[in-house]
Amino acid sequence: MSYDHVFLAPVLLTRGGMTPHKLPLPDAVAEALAEAPTRRMIGTMNGEPFRQALHRSKADGFYFLALSKRTMRALDLAQGDLVGVEMSVDPEPDRVDLGDELAAALDADAEARDVWDTLTTGAKRNVAYTVTSAKRANTRESRAAEVVRRLREGTHDALRRRW
Repeated sequence: MSYDHVFLAPVLLTRGGMTPHKLPLPDAVAEALAEAPTRRMIGTMNGEPFRQALHRSKADGFYFLALSKRTMRALDLAQGDLVGVEMSVDPEPDRVDLGDELAAALDADAEARDVWDTLTTGAKRNVAYTVTSAKRANTRESRAAEVVRRLREGTHDALRRRW
């Protein structure tokens, strides 16, 4: 796939926020994306695919991609490292990657699926991440079962918080 924006960015460590490591966008890329219809991006970081939101620093006003601890480990990154980024606006900004376990659990329970369909895209992403971020398959399966149970019982507001 060919991406609209290709650049190198240093890993920055910033204070505040949930994700301290960030990849700042070059000014030209930030300007090009300022009027984009969505802040959701797809692309690669050092060749590894990503799908995530573009963020803007409240303190400095710069646009950046957040780097989770998982991404930092997976790409073997440290503060100051340069990262090759290729990215474009996500053509499917409302897509939520459920993972196999959550998709199967929702497919098996129509009542839970109906409630799932009423959640906002952000809530779905948050819950899906909670399930898919588990390293072991049995943990993902138990989390998926818990999601379905809470959806069916109407106690799903607690799903907005991670376990």
